[in-house]
Amino acid sequence: MEKPLVTVNKNTKERYHFSIREYQGHKFVDVRLHFLADDEQSWHPTKKGITVLPSLWRDFRAALDQVEAELVRRKLIER
Repeated sequence: MEKPLVTVNKNTKERYHFSIREYQGHKFVDVRLHFLADDEQSWHPTKKGITVLPSLWRDFRAALDQVEAELVRRKLIER
C-alpha cells in the first residue's frame, strides 16, 4: 500500500489518509478513513472516504474554503 501524502488524526484509533491514487487508468485524490488494526502496528482503510478528480480539485478546495468561513462565522473554529 502506498504511503499517504498527509494524515490527520480523528482519534487514537482512526485517521484520515490523503493520497493520490489511480484506478483503471484514472488518477484521483483519495481522502479515506483508516483504522488501527488490533496489532496496533498497521492502518487499514475503511469504505468511508471520498475521491476527487484532479480536474475538480480547485472547485473542491473553494467549497472547503466556504465551509471554513461558515465555521468561523458560527464561532466553531478560529481563523
